[in-house]
Amino acid sequence: MLKDPDTEASTAKAREHLIAFVEEMVAGMAHVRQRTNALLYVRGLIEHGGRKSLQPTLLRLGEDAACYKFVQQFLADSPWDADLLVRACAERVSAATAGPWARGAGGDDTWWRGRPPAPGRRCAGEPAP
Repeated sequence: MLKDPDTEASTAKAREHLIAFVEEMVAGMAHVRQRTNALLYVRGLIEHGGRKSLQPTLLRLGEDAACYKFVQQFLADSPWDADLLVRACAERVSAATAGPWARGAGGDDTWWRGRPPAPGRRCAGEPAP
């Protein structure tokens, strides 16, 4: 089967963007090994289809059994602060969507909500009555 050079180039570019984004998100983690394992895990989840079991995912990325042990420990036992990642991601996404282009013509954010919720239901993120 012939490979499409445009598809390969766009895939490589997407991988570069993913790596840069994850590196930015995990920059606050204390240890290099934690940052490396986080990147491997996210790449495995996003880059390859199929089941998301850890060992097959890492094998598809070309990693070995030793790497599996490191990533498994990172996910199960490593003392890293999940709030740090959530906060970094929220700040990044908020900054990326804060420009005037992210608002509707009327200056509100209703343009992205789509149709209103059914009677008795709320929009995502709307506080309960």
